[in-house]
Amino acid sequence: MTIVRIVLVAACSAAALCGPALPAQEVAPAREIVLPAAAMDTFFARLGRFGASGAVLVAKGGRVVYRTGFGWADRDRQIPMSTTMGIDIASMSKDVTAVAILQLAERGLLRTTDSLAAHFDSVPPDKRAITVEQLLTHRSGLPQYFVDTSDFARLTRAQALKAILAAKLEFVPGTGEEYSDAGYVLLAILLERRTGLTLESWLQREQFAPAKMTRTFSYGSPALQAATNIAHGYLGEKDAGSPSSYVANADYWVVKGAGGIVSTVEDIALWETALRSGKLVSRQTVSVLLGPGGSDTTAGLAGSPERLPSGKRGWIRTGAQDFGFAAGAIRYADDGTVVVVALNRQPEAMDISYPRTRLLMQLDGFVAGVSPVMPPNGHMVPRTLTRIAGTYMFRDSSTVRIALGVDGMVAEPDGPLAVELFAYSADAAGRARRLALGGKATALLARFCGGDAAALRETLARPSERIEAYLKKNVCADPQAKIRAIGSVPRWWTRTPSQSPATLLEIKTATRTARMRFEWEGDRISAVGGGGIVAPVIRVLATSVPNEFVGYHLGVAAPINLSWAAGGMASDRDRIVLGAAGAERFVARRALPPGT
Repeated sequence: MTIVRIVLVAACSAAALCGPALPAQEVAPAREIVLPAAAMDTFFARLGRFGASGAVLVAKGGRVVYRTGFGWADRDRQIPMSTTMGIDIASMSKDVTAVAILQLAERGLLRTTDSLAAHFDSVPPDKRAITVEQLLTHRSGLPQYFVDTSDFARLTRAQALKAILAAKLEFVPGTGEEYSDAGYVLLAILLERRTGLTLESWLQREQFAPAKMTRTFSYGSPALQAATNIAHGYLGEKDAGSPSSYVANADYWVVKGAGGIVSTVEDIALWETALRSGKLVSRQTVSVLLGPGGSDTTAGLAGSPERLPSGKRGWIRTGAQDFGFAAGAIRYADDGTVVVVALNRQPEAMDISYPRTRLLMQLDGFVAGVSPVMPPNGHMVPRTLTRIAGTYMFRDSSTVRIALGVDGMVAEPDGPLAVELFAYSADAAGRARRLALGGKATALLARFCGGDAAALRETLARPSERIEAYLKKNVCADPQAKIRAIGSVPRWWTRTPSQSPATLLEIKTATRTARMRFEWEGDRISAVGGGGIVAPVIRVLATSVPNEFVGYHLGVAAPINLSWAAGGMASDRDRIVLGAAGAERFVARRALPPGT
């Protein structure tokens, strides 16, 4: 799942692109920024103990003011993570593609108002009027994905173009907004046709070299295959390998232009500085991208800067893929500060979107002089502490599975109350409402699949034939399907994640088990989909007190206490007690074996 803030709300500028030029954007003079380095070092060291692994960098006016790595780049070889280690930056590659298209516009090779019909033959009638601008801003109507295959499957440029042009539009171009990898792959095809160069060659010559990005590579490039400073990605305890092993050829057109770049936090910061200073495109074109002076009211192609928790304004960019890698950056509007995050380990079964987004918000606090909640201190639980391992059940039959592995102890909740306690550890105010959402969602689905669509339609934030068609295909097609609520978790990319939960559902048929989510805005369903958000898996550390442990949910950025006690008599089972400090505590008892 990716958050990309590229929304055109005003006509673009610069005559070479599509109209009269806006005033050139000036980068604000760099003011001194002082960060609490010691506190930040402690913060990231503790974060690493809870399973996070990655690197962060803060730069101001082109000067690095803080950098650190935490966790392992290669666990087996005990190579620590650092700011010079390469990771797959996933959808952050789209920013690079967007700037490449603006470079072509500056040189008269295209205009952002050009239609597909101006550059491609045999474009179907429904797509002929799609513009370059609409591809850049995810308003083309093209779907997110255009082939049903792995991101790393071999696909030629001709095959990709044919599949994209044959794809069914999600809406009439220009009338909506839907995140689209297909649109950015099409932009990469357009660039190669207009320049006669490969995308990789153009990016190396026109962006990576001018910005002095010596540790940035494209999938399939010989340089990536030869590089030695590339981190491995990890999903829980599983080593998912290095990006250099993903693709060994240049035919990675499933993601080319939409992803496919390996970089470091150091190089990402260099790219940001080069962009803002006019080394990649002119200052006029920077205004097209960011708006004049990063204005709140006159947005560029990157949209208006957001108000961050610190009160500062900035653009948030993130990307993630399925093999443990995620990246993100905040580009501040007022003073040229940039914060960059790279992660190479995602706890298995955890939503890949929220660790990077939450970490960016924590760094925003440090930049603004407001230190975030410090992860608690603790040490790894020894694997010999097997008496605690097992499954514990709450009063609503939801469970927490405690397991010991290579990375110590982890807790995996399953069921409404268990997920609630980990996902909203200290936020009890809306607990009753969130716990009720699972029953509400399952009841709506049961009625809908039984032929009564009225209740669902009344609950949707807006009418959606797509949602109804999705549910009919993925739930109602099997009348014997069993629907179970797993729990509700925050959606971290929203402004009010506690008030905007996603309810996770399990759909089980005779042949498969799938997960689905209902996204809520108040009492209305705003979206329905599969995957993307799953229940949290939490690393648990031991404290100095026997049988007292502490977990730290990377998304909530708040600790949760866990106590364990052995059963006193044969009829009394072992139990755990969960709850945030100062909050209500909940007891779960060891689940009995089936048939007991």
